[in-house]
Amino acid sequence: MATYTMSEIVEIVGLTASTLRYYESEKLIPKVKRNSSGRRYYSDTDVQWILFIKALRNTEMPIEQIKKYVLLFKQGNETIHERKMFIEAHTNKVEKEIEEKVNNLETLKKKLKYYELMDKRKQRLNRRAFDQT
Repeated sequence: MATYTMSEIVEIVGLTASTLRYYESEKLIPKVKRNSSGRRYYSDTDVQWILFIKALRNTEMPIEQIKKYVLLFKQGNETIHERKMFIEAHTNKVEKEIEEKVNNLETLKKKLKYYELMDKRKQRLNRRAFDQT
């Protein structure tokens, strides 16, 4: 199994070292192993876990909610259904937010198209006025 240093993990997961240390202090990342000189090292499993936490944060799940999920995870297989429901609820929320953003984007595009037409019309009128002088 591969292991990674802090600087390697920062490159792999796209988070800063301070963010990783914060996640560790908040118990969002399972106990990170340390070598004989006390430096952190990460496994492939840690990478997958960190990427999952990153996905939760990037979809605006609050730290406190992630902590609840982590507690469920630590309780083992008897919480699989609860974890599934937890992630399903968050997924539904994210899908709804994406749908709203797509609708808002379409509204913005319509307004932009309106202004583009108005701008072209204004340019034509200005050319006509210029040509008549």
